[in-house]
Amino acid sequence: MSRSHLINGTEHFSYSEFNISGCYLPVQTRSKIYTNFMLPLERARAILKRPIYVSLKSGYRSSNWELLHGRQYISEHQFILKGAVDLVFYSDLSDVLFEFKIFPRIIYYPNEGFIHCDYKGSDSYICAFYVMAADRKSMRLVKYVAK
Repeated sequence: MSRSHLINGTEHFSYSEFNISGCYLPVQTRSKIYTNFMLPLERARAILKRPIYVSLKSGYRSSNWELLHGRQYISEHQFILKGAVDLVFYSDLSDVLFEFKIFPRIIYYPNEGFIHCDYKGSDSYICAFYVMAADRKSMRLVKYVAK
């Protein structure tokens, strides 16, 4: 099988959209971005029949980038496990992500206008939708699909 997808991405998504730090993306990280985010987002885009935009503050963040921006913790955005992506919010996008179970965990940040998607909790449930509080200290579970 050709590995050109690890260079080019998909029809509608490129690796540069998922690389906030602008640094070299290791092959293992590219593979996670492709499998865990590009392919599911292509599926959601086909259902919506309109573009989906990756947030400029999202995608892969190197450890150095995290430290330079005052983050002293390990982030899903470092792609140590399956990774995370933030998407520019619009209502039917969040509906499709949940209804079609595109990602296990979906968190809507209403004050900032984006949706965070990752794989945390995927051992416990198929899909969960949360809304983050304005102070970012708590989130409210709105709906979920149990295993």
